[in-house]
Amino acid sequence: LMQLQGSVTQSQNETLKAQKEVELLKEELKKQETEANEKEEKMKEMAETIKEYKTKMGTLKRNQQSEKKKNAQLLEEAWKREVNLNEDSSQLLSEVDVKSNRIEELEEALRESVKITAEREMDMAEQQQELEETKSKLTELKNEIESIRNGTSDQNSKISSLNKILEEKDVKLRKLQAERFKHLEEVFEMKQEAIQAAMSEKDANIALLEMTSTKAKRNTEEIIKLNKEKEKLQEQLRDVVS
Repeated sequence: LMQLQGSVTQSQNETLKAQKEVELLKEELKKQETEANEKEEKMKEMAETIKEYKTKMGTLKRNQQSEKKKNAQLLEEAWKREVNLNEDSSQLLSEVDVKSNRIEELEEALRESVKITAEREMDMAEQQQELEETKSKLTELKNEIESIRNGTSDQNSKISSLNKILEEKDVKLRKLQAERFKHLEEVFEMKQEAIQAAMSEKDANIALLEMTSTKAKRNTEEIIKLNKEKEKLQEQLRDVVS
């Protein structure tokens, strides 16, 4: 009887120990759920930021297209008024100033876009690392849960929930990556437009010098210099396109 009582006591102790382990595991799972919710909230904030950024980029792109069309119209009008050299020179100088200002705006927008892109990539890298750490912790929890004889059903339910959260985060991360690639394409397009605007400015300056030139050496040298700068811009444009 004493031996049986001792066995019962030992079984009770083992049961209490297992219950404590289950409670600790539940607390750890609850902590994991909290961390997963926080990460999901961060992902939502990042998605909202990217959405706002894409809206701004769309507005900027539309403005650039409108400005590009306007510049083309101005340049065409300047060629049509070539008969009156004095008026054409004044108009062309004004157009050169407009183009120069527009190029500065495009370059500034491009620099800001590149900066924002770099920040987004850093944020995504951090999110990826946090996601991998969460996966690693979940794997450890799975191994511990398998060794526990009591409370298996409840633990499996929580593990399934965590797995679902991880799958959702994977989907969101892939979506962010796709949006990043699309944004990079828009950045390349902006860079191409900036180079084309700079080439247009060079053409306008060359046209101005040719219209007002008396074949002076200084004007000839300036035209040669502008042509060389234009060739460099063409090379940059080929690099961007390729």
